[in-house]
Amino acid sequence: MLYLPELRQNVFSSLGKYCAGQIEHYTVEAFAVVLNLLLETDRNAAYSILGRLTSVLSLSRNCKYEIKVVAQCPAGEAGTPDITIRCTDTLIFIEAKLESPVDPEQLHKYYRFLESSGMKVFKLVLLTKYYPDLDAELTKQLTEVRWDDVRKWLSEAEPEVGNVASRFILNSFVNYLKEEEISMSNVNSDYLMLKYSIPQLGNLIGILDSVPKKPGDTKVTIAKPPNGYVGFYNSTGKLWLGVTFTHPLDLTFELSPVKDYDLPSLEATLLERLPSAAKKYNKDRSGEYIFFRWNLEECAFFSLDLEGQTDMVKEIHRVTWDVAGESKRTNAA
Repeated sequence: MLYLPELRQNVFSSLGKYCAGQIEHYTVEAFAVVLNLLLETDRNAAYSILGRLTSVLSLSRNCKYEIKVVAQCPAGEAGTPDITIRCTDTLIFIEAKLESPVDPEQLHKYYRFLESSGMKVFKLVLLTKYYPDLDAELTKQLTEVRWDDVRKWLSEAEPEVGNVASRFILNSFVNYLKEEEISMSNVNSDYLMLKYSIPQLGNLIGILDSVPKKPGDTKVTIAKPPNGYVGFYNSTGKLWLGVTFTHPLDLTFELSPVKDYDLPSLEATLLERLPSAAKKYNKDRSGEYIFFRWNLEECAFFSLDLEGQTDMVKEIHRVTWDVAGESKRTNAA
């Protein structure tokens, strides 16, 4: 059985370290990424969330309309709404705030833009952490939503999400909103890193599902974030390669029992054939399991195209299986 360490690593919090003091931009961009991912892989869940968020998008399961969700899309002289949603004759602006104050004049500009846009249906949504003090006119012009509402809606939509990668990312964002309370003062927030890395983490999970296996390899998917994992065992069930939701930015190779392997030889050979292999390993409390982890950022995984990413995973799979066989003690069963 795969040993899962107690430490939990949230992918959104992990990616946040690449940014610099723009927590609102980071969170808004993350939310847009989650919505777009769901629109691509699990439209019914996306429709449910968007309907509750906007109160005007009522989409059926057979809806064929193209919905566009864009973060930081300029709206002429009115400014740049945090999120813009377009669908046929519908235009929606979302202004999102965490700790910064609401600017009533900015909201009026957005509303006047929407009103003169010529769209049959338009809506201005104010998404905040706290209840702002708004004048009566603004209250009539917009729909107020709390970030806590968003967290609940995303959590309630999770059972509808069938795609493993999307469900993991959705759950990670829900936990980010809940555990971090959207107020991590030391999060560095270059949200462009998030924009590219989150979808490519989904690529990794897809690659693990599709990479050619060796005879006897068995796929294993336990999709219950944050303690889930996706990967595959060899025919004996003693070698495993995959990604755990507690360490989502690492590709993990596990083997057991430890006593069956010449560990110094195994580690030296891995480092020789795969220079980016993790130099340290972790054992579980019983000493039965050993782990090698490849940090995907250090391996430049996220900078590769899908073909390059697939080749990297295939090579790690081939080498780890081969080295484990070469390092197995002759008297091991």
